[in-house]
Amino acid sequence: MGDMDEILNEDTVKGDIDELCEDIKDFGQVDFIHLAWCKKGENAKGRYYGEVDTILAALSKTQFLILMRETEVDDE
Repeated sequence: MGDMDEILNEDTVKGDIDELCEDIKDFGQVDFIHLAWCKKGENAKGRYYGEVDTILAALSKTQFLILMRETEVDDE
């Protein structure tokens, strides 16, 4: 996993948002959407839409990724 500053930048985020908008032209085709973000020094925010089991799986993956990130920060 790379440094967060290498991964998180305006160009990559805008590119992903553009891809999301392009992919979701018809919400009838969408199973779920999981959005999470956090400003430095503030609590994380998130929005979850869709099937409960799919959302729970996404949340578990997100928790793991956050814990991995926290471990990396603690090691620095």
